[in-house]
Amino acid sequence: MATVTGLTATRMEAIEAASIVDGEIDINGHLILTRFDTTTIDAGYALVAIPDNSIVTYIDIDDYPETDLPSSYPMGFSLTWVTATEATAGGWDFGGMDGTLLTVQALAASAYQMWTRSGASSVEYEYWMRQGTNSGGWSAWSKFYALNNLPSTQQIVWAGDTNLYRSAANTLKTDDALIVVGDVTAAKGRFGGGSGDAVFIGDDGKLVDVNIADAVGIQGQQNAANAVLVFGSAKDTNLYRNGVGQLKTDGIIVADNTLYVARQTIGADTATVTFSSIPSNLRDITLKVSARMASGGAVAMYLRINGASGASDYAWSYAQCNPGTGAYNSAHDDADGQAVCGVINDTTGRWSNATIQITGWDNPHSGDVAFTYVSHSYLAVGANFVTWGGGIYKTSAAYTSISLFLNGGISFKTGSDFLLTGTYPA
Repeated sequence: MATVTGLTATRMEAIEAASIVDGEIDINGHLILTRFDTTTIDAGYALVAIPDNSIVTYIDIDDYPETDLPSSYPMGFSLTWVTATEATAGGWDFGGMDGTLLTVQALAASAYQMWTRSGASSVEYEYWMRQGTNSGGWSAWSKFYALNNLPSTQQIVWAGDTNLYRSAANTLKTDDALIVVGDVTAAKGRFGGGSGDAVFIGDDGKLVDVNIADAVGIQGQQNAANAVLVFGSAKDTNLYRNGVGQLKTDGIIVADNTLYVARQTIGADTATVTFSSIPSNLRDITLKVSARMASGGAVAMYLRINGASGASDYAWSYAQCNPGTGAYNSAHDDADGQAVCGVINDTTGRWSNATIQITGWDNPHSGDVAFTYVSHSYLAVGANFVTWGGGIYKTSAAYTSISLFLNGGISFKTGSDFLLTGTYPA
């Protein structure tokens, strides 16, 4: 007859209480088991050593020539030390140098490799990288350097067409264009290297090596024969090439202690031509006139200084002859509001001329200022006049302007030209 062994409730509760229901490894690496009744058991140190090659596979470089496809390498990470001799024997691009080669194959038949050069601190640091697939093979190696120690022949290249490199000691160069948005500051510099090289300034001007010893050319960009230097923010003062061997300004040239020059060529019939802002410290002034009147035959030309027009501000006299007929006449006035300084005619193609000389423009005597002149006018055959004379402006002042106008309010003809020169005292 069979025997049946039963368990009491108390025994069953004891078995349940001792049952393992949980476990964890603590910070010391010990396995801690937890019973049903919440008491614990320290099962001891539970961490075990990871077997060699289970994360990184160490390979022999002799088994892997450079041309082997990515699938030849183990999955995951593989690492090998490559001696200079082994690198050369395997046909590696970095042959002749010691280093380590890391291959990472994350996907089947796809991988990338990194080679790092090894050596003493004096050995130049190099870092190479390539990637590839079984179907496409490996890419070419890309070589990287520490930026603080690039080789002397190394170039930085962008997109295969833009570079930056060391061309000589202390010299940085690009074979392409360089655009700087901000300022360029240099202790010294040189632009270009030979004839025809130019520095472009905006879209209007350029400085050019014109292949003349110790010379630089200024040219326009739209027309190389033109060039204008413009001074000041108001852009009202200029200097430019006016023609072969000619330099011109549309304003006035003042040369300290030498020569003062001002010129006006009128573009329309003009009643009065005035030279203003003339330096008051000029020793003397010469005014040369080549003019015609708009109509009327021939009339006297007058001058005023500082715009003065008082009834007795001037005294003048002249003599005139017509050599063709022998006719002679003269006139004078000791109290007038202007002074005669020549005769101007209106004959087409026959321009009258006059030269007016003022000495003592800087008022050395603190008295009046005197002038002399000579002029010539050709009206027609038998009317060919030479006039000479002089006069004074009776007021002592700082003289700064001269105005010329014709008798009867007649205008000077378009194209009339007036040149004023002055000399400074030594």
